[in-house]
Amino acid sequence: MWPNFSFSRPLVWLALVALPACIWVPDAMLRMVAASFVGLGIFDAWCQVRKQNQKLLISQDAIGLASDAVVISDASNRVLAVNPAFTEITGFEGHEILGHKLETLAAPRHDKAFYQGFWNTLQTTGRWEGEMWNRRKHGDEYPEWLKVRAVTNKRGEITHYISLFTDISAQKAREQDLRRIGYEDPLTGLPNRRRLHDLLASRLRHLRAGESLDIALLDIDGLKTFNDGLGWNRGIACWRCLASAWQAM
Repeated sequence: MWPNFSFSRPLVWLALVALPACIWVPDAMLRMVAASFVGLGIFDAWCQVRKQNQKLLISQDAIGLASDAVVISDASNRVLAVNPAFTEITGFEGHEILGHKLETLAAPRHDKAFYQGFWNTLQTTGRWEGEMWNRRKHGDEYPEWLKVRAVTNKRGEITHYISLFTDISAQKAREQDLRRIGYEDPLTGLPNRRRLHDLLASRLRHLRAGESLDIALLDIDGLKTFNDGLGWNRGIACWRCLASAWQAM
């Protein structure tokens, strides 16, 4: 990749003007002066390129240290570069994915309408952010939080895409655990009172629409006597057996 070099610098222009004088001016002293201007212009251009290369290296190091996966792809969404976090999340090495389309990583959880909305939003607004499911190298699916930005040229044409994503599998698992704790009895795994309230509220709405509603109430007598006589461990085991039988019904 060529460095971002600019000719809009006085010393560079002076060197370009003095370069023909080094050849065509007959006076040796004037040719030496012109050559010194050319040297100053070359030195200024070298300093400019050096600074640009330093910025590029710093940017590459920063992307390499990022915990989010970074993918740079062309206008056809073919991968041009990835950072180490991409390999840690997906299992694909850089040379294994370069030149391939990112669609090859997509998990079959999203329908055609989802991807049509994704591309329409990206091409219209130039960015997209949301949850998406992809596949790792060994085929297991995982959820990720994806941010995509389209890079355009001066004519407004899309030339590249920059994608950042992070694995949110652990976050989704915590959400499921919290949901289970909030709606299930920790001892038996049966729906608790809060879940019952939500289910009844939902069924009552359907009941108003003309559907039927069946409710069964079960009462267990003598459970305290059973626990006091045989111990809490056997009482809990009995309660779990009853819960398993109800769930199987």
